Amino acid sequence: MNRGSKTAIYVLLVVVMVLGAYGLGFATPYITGQARQATVSPSPGANGTTAGNQGQQATPTTQNGAPIAKPDLPAAAEDKNIQQQFDTFWKTFQAINEDYYYRPVDNEQMIYGATKGMFESLGDDFSTFLTPAENEVVQSSFEGNFEGVGMYIERRDDLPTVVAPIPNTPAERAGVRAKDIILAVDGRDVTQMSTDEVASLVRGTAGTQVRITFLRPGQSQPFDVVLTRERIEVPAVTLTFVGDESNIAHIEVTRFNDKTTPELDEALREVQSKNAKGIILDLRNNGGGYVPTALEMLGRFLPEGTVGFYESRKADGSDDRPQTVISNGPKLLDIPLTVLINGGSASASELVAGALQDYERATLIGEQSFGKGSEQHVYTWDDGSQARITFAHWLTPKKRDINPKQTPTPGPNDTPEPLPTFTPTPSSTQEPAAATATAGAQPLIQSLDDRGLTPDVVVVRTQKDYEDDVDPQLNRAIEFIQIGQ
Repeated sequence: MNRGSKTAIYVLLVVVMVLGAYGLGFATPYITGQARQATVSPSPGANGTTAGNQGQQATPTTQNGAPIAKPDLPAAAEDKNIQQQFDTFWKTFQAINEDYYYRPVDNEQMIYGATKGMFESLGDDFSTFLTPAENEVVQSSFEGNFEGVGMYIERRDDLPTVVAPIPNTPAERAGVRAKDIILAVDGRDVTQMSTDEVASLVRGTAGTQVRITFLRPGQSQPFDVVLTRERIEVPAVTLTFVGDESNIAHIEVTRFNDKTTPELDEALREVQSKNAKGIILDLRNNGGGYVPTALEMLGRFLPEGTVGFYESRKADGSDDRPQTVISNGPKLLDIPLTVLINGGSASASELVAGALQDYERATLIGEQSFGKGSEQHVYTWDDGSQARITFAHWLTPKKRDINPKQTPTPGPNDTPEPLPTFTPTPSSTQEPAAATATAGAQPLIQSLDDRGLTPDVVVVRTQKDYEDDVDPQLNRAIEFIQIGQ
């Protein structure tokens, strides 16, 4: 994403999720690409043609009575079939304005709804359309200042899913976990909604409450958690010194946004000034962000000109395009480095971790990562709405694809897998403390081995570890730097 552009930006949610950080209540993890300037302005054309089953001429109007002009079709519409399809859309639009019993209708909302439907038809969870209001809250929340409950979300397996709770937020304190499926918000079924539509229901004024219905993997019954929204401030980078002699730098990175690089550089200069023995780069529960920021981070730990990742438009990698690190800050090429990841590490986090792993610059410790290796071009239009369009998959330097592996396409006679459904069950409502009671040897975030990055050293952090305030992943990283293995 070109961070200076106001008219075209690139999306990493996750979500996400989304994640919503995100003013929507949580963030969407996403990866951003190279900027394209793109604006759109309607150009007046001929008025509408026949509408309604009576064949009468219809000239629909807006709610203030002004006539609606049929826009010129794009160049691609020179194809006769596309022209006919656009004509069908336009005639339907006219017929609603002419015949609908509850008119006048909100034409803007109809157009936004149709645009959302166009994206939904793609079957891609990461290609989405945001209305101006949705885009405004996404952008403000991505900056790390918003009012909500603090979850990163993304659509996963066609369901709104928590990528990770943001530390020290209502969601984390209530025991919300990565991979929890969001079924309903205040009793409203959201399983068919986009990430941003779900987020807009969760987001709200600090001090107000929201009831979210979750389905946890491995459990058969949904449960409700009532959360009180807060004003959430999310720093991009946090530095502490750990270890027996407090000489190992623990650098937590929550997002890849405008704040990340300057805050990271400040932390790295302090690391250099204190002659730290090593660095633990903590990308756990980091839902992603700007690609240039990820390349800048890689530029601090890899030599200039090193290929950071590949973009691929074809599944076989036949259209690979190398990307290089951005070296515009402090360089720490030799200091021992470990990277912490888990199931909430997504998108730009995986880009960084995958490159450092491929070049054997760092040792990855933790659990399997989320598995989002697609990039979206993001177009912000003149009205403030935004279109996010998947244009590529990225690969690690060794050309590993971390996206979910393809599954066979169901046959026409196959029975589709049923989606989880939500039936309001007030009696199932649990208090936050009760909802977090599960403990055991299983990881808090279940691994999905058909996607994501596999750590070099697998260390599971269980729910009991969280309850006991024990961090075996961080402890293992400290040990690794201290003894070198």
